[in-house]
Amino acid sequence: MFSFILVGFSKSIEFDLIPSFKVSNEKYFVIEFSDFIFEDDKNNLKSNGVNIISYIGNNSFLTKFDKNMINNIANLLFVKSVYRYKKPKSETKFNSINSITNRNKFIQRSVSKSEEKKMFEINLFDESISNEFKDEVLKLGGSIHSGDLERFNVFIEESKLDSLLQYEEVNYISEFSFNEILNSNSKGYTKVYDYFNKYNLYGEGQIIGIADTGFDIGVVSSSLHKDFLNKSISISTFTQSGLTDDGPSDKSTGHGTHVAGSVLGTGFLSGANLSTNTYINSNSGMAPKSDLFFQAMELKCDNSGICGSSLNKFVLVTPDNLATGMFQPAYDYGVRIHTNSWGDNTKKGVYSRDSFDADTFIWNNKDFTILFAAGNSGSSTKTVLSPSTSKNAITVGATSRDSSVVFFSSRGPTNDGRIKPDVVAPGTGIISTRSQVSTSGSGDYTFKQGTSMATPIVAGITSLVREYLIKNKEFINPSSALIKAMLINGARDVTGTVPDMNQGWGFVDLNRTLYESVSVSNQFFDIKSGLSTSQSFEYNFSFPRNSDELRITLVWSDYPGTPTGDGKELVNDLNLILITPNGTQYNGNDFTSPFNSSIDNVNNVEGIRIKDMMYGDYTLRVEGFNIPEDVQPFSFVISSGELIDFISVENLDSLKIFDKPYIEFNVSTTRNANKGWLSFDNENMNLSLDMINSTNFNSSFRFLDSGNYSFVVYMNDSISGEIFESYKREFIITNPEINFIKPNFNSTLKSLNYEVNFLLNFSKNISEIFYFNQTSYINLTDKLDN
Repeated sequence: MFSFILVGFSKSIEFDLIPSFKVSNEKYFVIEFSDFIFEDDKNNLKSNGVNIISYIGNNSFLTKFDKNMINNIANLLFVKSVYRYKKPKSETKFNSINSITNRNKFIQRSVSKSEEKKMFEINLFDESISNEFKDEVLKLGGSIHSGDLERFNVFIEESKLDSLLQYEEVNYISEFSFNEILNSNSKGYTKVYDYFNKYNLYGEGQIIGIADTGFDIGVVSSSLHKDFLNKSISISTFTQSGLTDDGPSDKSTGHGTHVAGSVLGTGFLSGANLSTNTYINSNSGMAPKSDLFFQAMELKCDNSGICGSSLNKFVLVTPDNLATGMFQPAYDYGVRIHTNSWGDNTKKGVYSRDSFDADTFIWNNKDFTILFAAGNSGSSTKTVLSPSTSKNAITVGATSRDSSVVFFSSRGPTNDGRIKPDVVAPGTGIISTRSQVSTSGSGDYTFKQGTSMATPIVAGITSLVREYLIKNKEFINPSSALIKAMLINGARDVTGTVPDMNQGWGFVDLNRTLYESVSVSNQFFDIKSGLSTSQSFEYNFSFPRNSDELRITLVWSDYPGTPTGDGKELVNDLNLILITPNGTQYNGNDFTSPFNSSIDNVNNVEGIRIKDMMYGDYTLRVEGFNIPEDVQPFSFVISSGELIDFISVENLDSLKIFDKPYIEFNVSTTRNANKGWLSFDNENMNLSLDMINSTNFNSSFRFLDSGNYSFVVYMNDSISGEIFESYKREFIITNPEINFIKPNFNSTLKSLNYEVNFLLNFSKNISEIFYFNQTSYINLTDKLDN
């Protein structure tokens, strides 16, 4: 967002003459704190007339105050240094792709190019001088194309930018570029089918916001694609000055219609029965009962001054401020989930103005979940596109049909080292609705691939998660941080190295995200009161038995960072710590033994993963390490249980042969497996399991003897080849018993001719009964009811 020179640690400051749009004693300074930042110290600065503009890392703020107050500020006990903010003579913030470029190169490039006008994004520190700024642009022969408070899109010759950069109120300049769409049997892979009927989750009551090319015919009527009938739909259009508005219909690629179908299409034209909620084997979206708020972004570029090489091509236009122009109208309509399958291919790894806008809106509206496609820029590092570099949004990469990360999916980290993408989902061979007015393809449905296709899949799953929290867990207004924590905590590792810069935290799996049973526990926490610097939150919990895995994920929606800045973007820094029953400490995001030698001060997602967890008492602690801005709310999820998360032993009371029972075993796993078997301790044998699919297995066995039995389930991971196991399970096979209720045979018989009425109780369900009278069997089956 800015650059500055450290003049030294002296508290005496010499001022350079830097041009300003207004003559004023108020100048820009960097104030560095001596230690952690407390709210009382910030209030002290404000009471001394200091205007705090933004946190810039390293315990420092960019500020503006009267230069005559410099000694008063510098002598405050909590202030380490005060620096005059200066723009270096040799550097400029032009070209946000490279963040800082050499000014000499900049000038040389400017002279060598023809003096045609181009569009540039120019941000100011102070919106109060916007009129003076506009006047200066006009004097330099430029023009204001559009503007929003302190940010402007300006037509100007590149060589004139140096004249604007010298003003201290000018924050940064970046070359304008258009965003691009990110094109390059999902419900089964992500376990959505299990939750349609089993838990009555269809995304009902949720309104999904989608900003994309256009939506089918662009008009809500009976002529709309039939997969979008029977739901509430609103359609609006973004326009841009100088470009012709061609309406909200999806004329070109049909990208937006395909995305909408993946999120919330009903699958009506592919056999779904809406009246019976039957969506299996149809082309329905993840959340077929969610409603739609669509924002059409695509226009045909018909202005040579704006379009350049994109002249007469379809381009995406966005508001100058995503927070106020895109997300706020959606929020006002009732949207709480907003998905975006587009990005800026010229800003890889960069925390851009759009990234800042997304984080700003989530910070101010913590119940609003935003998703962005990571991009299709391939397998190199730092290829995630803006605005998927946002801290608070969910960034989605793509996998192929075998669940491996597909080659085109953009990788992390971001330029400041944050883990991206957050999760991955299917992004190849995705069939969804086709726009009826598209020039691409034919029929009701079409195939596409890309992180564009993976992102709406996760958006639809997000709708089911939000519905689940409201309906099943009585969360009135769940935060986006909680939803993000749940998706990350439930994600499956597809590379064996979670978290990493290819898959992030793994493959989205709704079953692992929500599933609870006797052996599997999910606990969800949404702590809205938050923490200040040096405060901590503690939660004690216990487990009655050993288990295969403990997963903890902490997420917080951070204060917005510094657009196109050079340092880390994390502002409010929380730390996750776990103390195990034997006193061992685990730190969030430290996945190298001893797991407590480092702390993460870069990411606003922290996780702990423990295999073979022990039973006993645990202490989880969230610490407010350094909270420069306000207080920091947070959310976390604790999941414990087996990798083999469901084992049933059936037919113990229903025997085909009276004393030789067939017992059925059913097993499901949270990991993909290609082989499974049971090992019986007291039989000294293994029993192979029949594979139903990659996560469900069953088998049966005829036991010859009664007694106590125990077994362990073993599975072979189809991705890593690792063998994993359950803890020991036990069951009992008993011999059938007949108990005489009447008569009481302890009584004394008084006569040899004694008639006895028998009342019997059986321990098993039986179909026949015989009485042995010492010489022969007498069939008493017809007496069973008596």
